[in-house]
Amino acid sequence: MTANCLYLFLFMQSFMLTLGKLAIETNCNVKGSSCTISCSIPAYEKLASWNRDNISMTSCTETFFCDKQTTLLYSISANQTGIYVVISDLTSNENGIKWTCTHGVDMPVSIYISIPNRDHKDESGLAGGSVAGIVIGVLVPVIIGIIIIVILVLKKQTKDDNVPINKI
Repeated sequence: MTANCLYLFLFMQSFMLTLGKLAIETNCNVKGSSCTISCSIPAYEKLASWNRDNISMTSCTETFFCDKQTTLLYSISANQTGIYVVISDLTSNENGIKWTCTHGVDMPVSIYISIPNRDHKDESGLAGGSVAGIVIGVLVPVIIGIIIIVILVLKKQTKDDNVPINKI
């Protein structure tokens, strides 16, 4: 880890990371939904910016004006407490993207977007736990049936062995 940035991986949760004066917060964890990344700046006095994978997306001044406010996918804004990025439709293309917030001489703060894959199903369309439940539900009665049959057969054999043979 370098002194200039801090990396954080997210898995299905909102998280806030604070380092020095800057704090970064996000709720980017559900594919297909909108996502907001906010960078809190307690003492907004200098130029602040967002970089996406080391490419400048915007620069904002303390008068809350941002030079590239909106694109097709991203909406960028600022207010007295920080700068914000809203991703309108979170897709797998955002997976692993590093967003970095900078402000003056404060240490930059970075975050990686990580979207969990919730689409994994087996070919039958059932989740693994459902398949396991079905297998157990079928095997238990079969095993109990086999045990009952074995007990009955052994009991009959024992009964047959104890019957005296009558000779005429």
